Amino acid sequence: MKLDPLQTSFESGEISPRMLGRTETDQYKNGLSTCQNMVVDARGGVRNRAGTKQLLTSVSTSARIEVFQVSDDVYYFLVFTTVAGVTQLDIYDSDGTAASLSLTTPWGPDELNDIFFVEEPSGNFLYMIHPSAPTQKLEYIPGSTSFSVLQTVTFVSKPAEWVVGNYPSCGAIFQGRLWLGGTNLEPSTFWGSRSGDYEDFTVTVPTAVVADDAILAVSMERFVIW
Repeated sequence: MKLDPLQTSFESGEISPRMLGRTETDQYKNGLSTCQNMVVDARGGVRNRAGTKQLLTSVSTSARIEVFQVSDDVYYFLVFTTVAGVTQLDIYDSDGTAASLSLTTPWGPDELNDIFFVEEPSGNFLYMIHPSAPTQKLEYIPGSTSFSVLQTVTFVSKPAEWVVGNYPSCGAIFQGRLWLGGTNLEPSTFWGSRSGDYEDFTVTVPTAVVADDAILAVSMERFVIW
C-alpha cells in the first residue's frame, strides 16, 4: 500500500534534483521538487506570489528598470529608456506617478544592462557604475518625493588609473568604505575609499598603513565581479 506522508513545512523551498536521493536530510524533508508561482515563508508555509499590474508604457527601443528603496516601505522605479540613441532616466513612485523625468545619462543603449548599482545603506543616494563613463550619483531628498540631478561623482584623490574607457565596472559598500574595481586594464584590482567617506580615496602616507586611509588591493582572480 502506498503511503503519502503529511508534510507540514516547506522552508527549504525548491530543492536541487541532486538532493532527491538525500531522503535522510532536513532539506529534503522540508523541500519541494517544484515551487512555481509561490513564495516560501521562513516559518515553513507557502503562499501565492504577488500579482503584477501595468503602470507605464514605453516606446523605447531598449530599456531597463531598477528599484531604488529609500526606506523600509518606500521605493521608486528607475526607468532607463533609449530613444533615437539617447538614454534618459525617468523616476516613478510605486503607483507609477512621475517623481523626476528626463534626467540625462552618459550611457548608450548597448550599455544599459552592464550598469552596476550600489545603494548607500540609509537609502539617501545610489551610485551607478559602468567602465565606459565616470561613476554617477543619484541622490534622494529625505522626506520628499524629489531627487537630485544625476551627477558625476567628484572623487578626492581619484586613482590615476580611472581614465576615459577605464573606469570601475562594479562596487560595494562594506565596513564604511566604498569599494570600486574591475576596470578594463586592471580587471583584478579594487580600491577602497577612506573609512567613513565614500568619495575620498586619499592615501596619507603611501609607504605606511594608516587605519582610515584608502586601500588598494589586488584579487587573485582574473577579474573582480560582485
